[in-house]
Amino acid sequence: MAITLNDLLKLKRVAVDTSSLIYCLKVGILGMLAARVRLETVQPVLEELRWPKGALPVHTHPVLSREGSGEAPSVDALLLQWAVSEQLPLLSEDRELLEEADNAGLAVYRTGMMLELLVLRNRTVREEYPEYLSRLRDVAGYNETTYRELDELHRTILRKIDPA
Repeated sequence: MAITLNDLLKLKRVAVDTSSLIYCLKVGILGMLAARVRLETVQPVLEELRWPKGALPVHTHPVLSREGSGEAPSVDALLLQWAVSEQLPLLSEDRELLEEADNAGLAVYRTGMMLELLVLRNRTVREEYPEYLSRLRDVAGYNETTYRELDELHRTILRKIDPA
């Protein structure tokens, strides 16, 4: 599913997984992003990161007990189940999880799209965009098609904020 400028303009809350929290931290945009979009996750994501609750600008929700008969669900499965129940878009770098979320009818985002959201909503990021993009390229395993899509979105955003 292609993300549009309108999707970014409307985004207020997003469920975030471990991989995207790591990417946002490494790129240096987590705090700025959390100031503009309510980042939400389930407690097992923070446990997977080994970060204490409250140490990151993320709203954390408990999940139903993972105990019971059979194999315990994965952290990704718990996050997806919660995101579907809340009908929240999902921010992840995990292709399988993104595909499952898309199949469940959720909007899906990657960190690169969040960088573009910040360009749209934050002048400082616009000025420092080349540095943030360079950091993203250092940490992300995106293919060239993804970078072309991000570039197209970036050009659309620049036309919107500076139509001259």
